[in-house]
Amino acid sequence: MGVGDGVLCLPVGLLVGQGVSVTGHLTGSARDTEEAMAFAVTNGVRPVIERMPLREAGAAVARLRSAAPRFRIVLDPSQVF
Repeated sequence: MGVGDGVLCLPVGLLVGQGVSVTGHLTGSARDTEEAMAFAVTNGVRPVIERMPLREAGAAVARLRSAAPRFRIVLDPSQVF
């Protein structure tokens, strides 16, 4: 399923007055995510990550801003010092 570039018009009074919220997710519903995680566990699928020491958090953010990471960056707190 794709996401179009259409406009979504909502009654703001209803949202605020009744505490209604609208959410979306590009990768599917919570159930889709649960099914994907179960598949990964069952089939031994592991993520490909770039691990950086927590002390280099600033450098990690700079890499993200420059679109340099090829994979997800994980900050490792065990490598603080």
